[in-house]
Amino acid sequence: MTAHAFASLVKWFPEHCDEAKIELMYRHWQLMLKWNARTNLTAIRKDSEALLKHYADSVVMVDILPGSGSVLDVGSGGGFPGIPLAIVRPDLTWRLLEPRQKRVSFLKATVARLGLKNVEVIAARSDETPTSTSDLAVTRATFSDVDGARTVLDWLNPGGALYALRSLDAEDWPNTQTRILDFGSETRRIDRLS
Repeated sequence: MTAHAFASLVKWFPEHCDEAKIELMYRHWQLMLKWNARTNLTAIRKDSEALLKHYADSVVMVDILPGSGSVLDVGSGGGFPGIPLAIVRPDLTWRLLEPRQKRVSFLKATVARLGLKNVEVIAARSDETPTSTSDLAVTRATFSDVDGARTVLDWLNPGGALYALRSLDAEDWPNTQTRILDFGSETRRIDRLS
């Protein structure tokens, strides 16, 4: 197996992805597959499906990121969207928030194996007392309701916002702004809550 299937990221996000970054994302994917049997990180097994549903879904958020500072990935699970975004934006500090210990172990091992010096893993839930604050938060399909999503705001510095990647047909949350983003033939929705 090679990172060949992941090469589409360079076409879709040319200003953010190069061969070295694609290789790091592919190594992350290989670690996921290796750990998946004992940790249940994903139901996806095919490279081409992972490319769209994990990596492109993560990288599509790159243009909403700040020019500097720190970003919290809430409910990181197998590292999405935090790890791909940390790879394409190594200038930012990343915090991966994950409550499940097996996934925390996977994330810590992955960060070490990939040499991601800009990433910290935090074992906690979003509704717990924050151990640190960030400038921005991102998440993928973590919250089913706006009340759960609002718990993230305590983890943010004043003026911070949560960007939630949600399905196109998800119920609207009150007091949020929605952006529709395209890559290739795919469309994604990001809701901003502040």
